[in-house]
Amino acid sequence: MEKPSVKRQSREWLFLTAAVFAGPAFVACVNAGHMVYGVAGGFYFVFCATIIPLLTYGAGRFKFLAWQIAVISLVVSGTWDGSSGGFQVHGRELFTWLYFSSFFAELLSAPLPLYYRLAALPKRRRYIEGAIFAGLAVVLFGGLALLGR
Repeated sequence: MEKPSVKRQSREWLFLTAAVFAGPAFVACVNAGHMVYGVAGGFYFVFCATIIPLLTYGAGRFKFLAWQIAVISLVVSGTWDGSSGGFQVHGRELFTWLYFSSFFAELLSAPLPLYYRLAALPKRRRYIEGAIFAGLAVVLFGGLALLGR
């Protein structure tokens, strides 16, 4: 296996670092634009559907890791209240909020990372892992149904 060039390694680490700061950048944009409710939700949709896949694309060998880091950063930053130094919601609502927001962030940003993951596999293995991902999606939808009660 050949060693990646310094330029490629630098780019990969730059995109991984950007993935860490994706959540705080989202919160800063929402706060700077004084966005609330529907507008912030629309921006969340656009951010998850465009920015996170772009960070994933640029991360090179670390595509899957960059995707997960960006989603976790976005979810935690969106839930954290900097003025009080704690989470905006507590108890069961905190778990429910983290689950719902991470589910939708994963769902909206998933097509590109999953394509890269599955495209590199042989045909039979691609079907097996695709079925596993589909099963995980069903489990996540079941969790939404249980938490939504």
